[in-house]
Amino acid sequence: MGRTRRAAAALAPLLWLACSSLSVSADWDPQVRFETLRTWAWLPGQVHGREETRPESPLVRRRIVAAIEDTFAARGYPRIDGGKPDFWVAYHVAIERRLDAHTLYDGYTPGPWWHGPGYPRADTYIEEYQVGTLLIDVIDGASKELLWRGSAQARIGELHTPQQREKRVREAVQAILERFPPGP
Repeated sequence: MGRTRRAAAALAPLLWLACSSLSVSADWDPQVRFETLRTWAWLPGQVHGREETRPESPLVRRRIVAAIEDTFAARGYPRIDGGKPDFWVAYHVAIERRLDAHTLYDGYTPGPWWHGPGYPRADTYIEEYQVGTLLIDVIDGASKELLWRGSAQARIGELHTPQQREKRVREAVQAILERFPPGP
């Protein structure tokens, strides 16, 4: 097997793991009585993320909006379109490019006599990839102060079908909103 194939075979499990992992976190104001929050609405004037960062962004935006609305409805939080909600919801999307360096050691090879019996051969591969972050904010209905923020971050893999993209967005939204409201 050639060096390139060995390197690809060694990296494949790592890349799959990186593409499948989702890092989720939440932060909130501990003084807030979250049990009093019942109804919600989209924050007026909210620009839903930075859609211009990806060409399919209107589709992504619709998927995120639908996933948030469905998740809140399933958890017993009705959305209201008129009146004053207990809390507003906004979300933000960011996409960053990152680099990873992977060095693979291929054992010892015979070397020239001045290096001794052999030396390790190392091949370093640089990989560029994208990381997507989804933030969901819960904002006080009266004061418009941030009460809670949840986020999910993952490496953006190649999702080839709309069904795969839909599933990934729903997984991220549900993972974030599992942490709302925060427990005692």
